[in-house]
Amino acid sequence: SASAQKEVISGLEEGLGKRFQTQIDKELRQQFAEEPDRELIRHPFQHRDPNVELIRNVHFGDFGQRLDIRRPRASKPDAQMPVLLHLHGGAWTYGRKDDGQGIPLMNHMAKRGWVCISSAYRLSPSATFPDHIVDCKQALVWIKEEIREYGGNPDFIIVTGGSAGGHLSSLLALSAGHEAFQPGFEDKDTTVQGAVPFYGVYDFTDEENHFPHDGLEEMLENSIFKLDMNGNEQVFKEASPLFHISDQAPPFLVIQGTHDTLVPVESSRAFSKTLRNKSKHKVAYIELKGGQHAFDVFPSLRSEYVKFGVEKFLAWTYSQYLKSV
Repeated sequence: SASAQKEVISGLEEGLGKRFQTQIDKELRQQFAEEPDRELIRHPFQHRDPNVELIRNVHFGDFGQRLDIRRPRASKPDAQMPVLLHLHGGAWTYGRKDDGQGIPLMNHMAKRGWVCISSAYRLSPSATFPDHIVDCKQALVWIKEEIREYGGNPDFIIVTGGSAGGHLSSLLALSAGHEAFQPGFEDKDTTVQGAVPFYGVYDFTDEENHFPHDGLEEMLENSIFKLDMNGNEQVFKEASPLFHISDQAPPFLVIQGTHDTLVPVESSRAFSKTLRNKSKHKVAYIELKGGQHAFDVFPSLRSEYVKFGVEKFLAWTYSQYLKSV
């Protein structure tokens, strides 16, 4: 875990610059926690926090979707707090907005003055791509139109998530205004100000053969797309964050474990490298030695240090925004 602490800081310094912490707003810097929350590690399913207000099952979109909002208990309605949108994982077929994923991070950031939203989206096999990303975009549009009422700032939204949520958060961040993912709301602003994907799938075509087996391809064909990849490469490409990377990409923090048996570490390395080559914004990449898929679902010393690293990235990105307005 001491190594996790080092890996987190060196990934941030390499991506944001050696002195990135000095570029963070002083008030935000003073809030940084340095000591892991051992209570959280001892009681991993303690999802409620007395300092965080939870507003459940707010309706959005056209398909009965719902989202949960976490914010500081004592927040003022006109607070203009930065916003964190979390998209859960579960192979696009299962998982819930309130099943525990991302909750330690959301509680942590809500106590530090962020409005954190966990959004559901339609799941396969009943949903077929692009339904999942369309729902994520509808959640984003809802945030931009309604979050002021909850004390949030619609002009500063960062998106995060793990696994399928890592895919969807990256795709959301990279496909602003992509009409095929915004049917009926093509003209809505769907930009975000940053992305923090954990162990996501970034290239469904797996052109570089990072995936050692065909399990992913079969699941995508049978359940998510209901199409053969052979002959439909374009559809699978369009769904892949890798192929949406441009110089317009917002700041990214990509997080990946070396011992992930579902998402090979090489694919996250390749995604980060392409982002760095093309984006005009900063890209940080944190690689955790020995980290498995979903390493942060059960709180541990490692996941605590990663949480602190994400907080530093969020604070750095928000500080750059504050300087620009």
